[in-house]
Amino acid sequence: MRMDACRHLRERSDTAWQAPADAGAREREIWADGLGDLLASGCLEQADAERAVGRLIQVAVRDAEYAVREAALHALSEAAVRYALLRRPRSAGRPHRRLRASPP
Repeated sequence: MRMDACRHLRERSDTAWQAPADAGAREREIWADGLGDLLASGCLEQADAERAVGRLIQVAVRDAEYAVREAALHALSEAAVRYALLRRPRSAGRPHRRLRASPP
């Protein structure tokens, strides 16, 4: 049963990547909620989850409506629970500092 549900969700995900360009704020919020549900299901492949996360980050940063940004951030939190998403940002110009444990 779970495999069938995951297959159905993955098939729907092909049309879920882009928020409707001419949609109102409520429709964009529903889109972000739906993408969050898809991520929470854990049914996406890692690459698809990363693609969704990239799109949600854009929406969370750029959308003019608070409710849409909030829905996108919530969807991102769902992704963080299910997928390994902590990587060095591609745009970072300098390497991350490694933190060392203090000696006892």
